[in-house]
Amino acid sequence: LSGGQQQRVAIARALAIRPAVLLLDEPLSALDARLRSGMLAELARLHRELPDVSILYVTHDQIEALTLADRIAVMDKARLRACGTPQELYRTPADAFTASFVGNANLLPVTVTPGGAALGAAELTVDTAGAAAGARATLCVRPHLVGLGDGPNRLTGTVSEIQWRGSTHRLYVDVEGHPVMADLPELREPPAHGAEVSLHFAAEDAVLLAAGVSGDEH
Repeated sequence: LSGGQQQRVAIARALAIRPAVLLLDEPLSALDARLRSGMLAELARLHRELPDVSILYVTHDQIEALTLADRIAVMDKARLRACGTPQELYRTPADAFTASFVGNANLLPVTVTPGGAALGAAELTVDTAGAAAGARATLCVRPHLVGLGDGPNRLTGTVSEIQWRGSTHRLYVDVEGHPVMADLPELREPPAHGAEVSLHFAAEDAVLLAAGVSGDEH
């Protein structure tokens, strides 16, 4: 049997007794990308068709968690960091660790100002949620919400890396000494390495977090 077939047999055997709770511990970790994609769709179908079975799914893969879960618990060193729906944890993470663990995130060290926040010389208009002016904080912006060119909350920097991903380009831009990722629709003429570019994002697409531990330390 192939790896995917073996996993299907194992899951079918576990479901044969109609358990109230099904524990799946990294069930797709040994499969290649193609088989993993197929099994992910199969697990999503089972989840829909077996509403009486609660599934506890353990994974380090963010896509698996976001695709399958009704609720996600983020653990760090045996401690619960956050718990909520995939949308809640992705759009409004509780802290920098959760933001970086659930999807890719730009986590920028900023200083709260009366009008928003500052990243070096760049003044940003964002919701500071009552944070005191002068306080240090972390600004979270998802890469797919960062645009190229002039716009609100403009950041200027130098292109340090360009990755072509088929239908998209990912740009890494050095802004005030901090790498900023931008996931953009495929560019016909992407900027050159070392080129100076402007990035921007909408105020409502940024989340201000307490200054603290990021995912780099997990």
